[in-house]
Amino acid sequence: MSTPHSPALASLPLLKYRTQDLLAAATIAVAFGVVFRLYGELYSVLAPWYLLHPPTIGLLIGFWSLPALVAGFIIRRPGAALFTELVAASIEALLGGQWGVGTLIGGFNAGIGIEIALLIFMYRKYTLPVAILGGFLHTIPEWFYKLTVAYGEWSWPHKVELFGFYAISGVIMTGIGGYYLVRALADTGALNMFPAGRERLLNSGGK
Repeated sequence: MSTPHSPALASLPLLKYRTQDLLAAATIAVAFGVVFRLYGELYSVLAPWYLLHPPTIGLLIGFWSLPALVAGFIIRRPGAALFTELVAASIEALLGGQWGVGTLIGGFNAGIGIEIALLIFMYRKYTLPVAILGGFLHTIPEWFYKLTVAYGEWSWPHKVELFGFYAISGVIMTGIGGYYLVRALADTGALNMFPAGRERLLNSGGK
């Protein structure tokens, strides 16, 4: 069983960030913020597809919370997921993202969902089920928000379908995709100064 002093967990005190933690959060946020700006164009490109059945637009949602999942699982400190997601959303908005201030609200929804999943386990478990839980939880506030600002006129069957597509995307794209992205990065040795990298070293016998 992991303890608070396990190499696979962040060093204590958890609220004290190291310089490399802040640099990692900033790097992840900038990278995803730029990609977010490009990803947003998919909504225009794929319009003919999702207009055939509007709730399927929910399948795109999972990508938006990836920086929160990745940062949370790499840095493993309270607030890392939310901070990184908000910075990424801010960068997207500054680059001319089409949703303006809504981008920041979406970023908050994504970040807080991941933080809640990690908080449930007191920032001590970073397994695939926890990642999947975070991917699912972030869709709940985002769904309520989108019903308020964009899809309020939809029929309830469509609203329920939207949540279903949100959940599928959150579980697969955010949870599973984000978890294995962190593992892939750890396998390269790029994360050796972070808990995620040290965990992979322990599991591989230090090789």
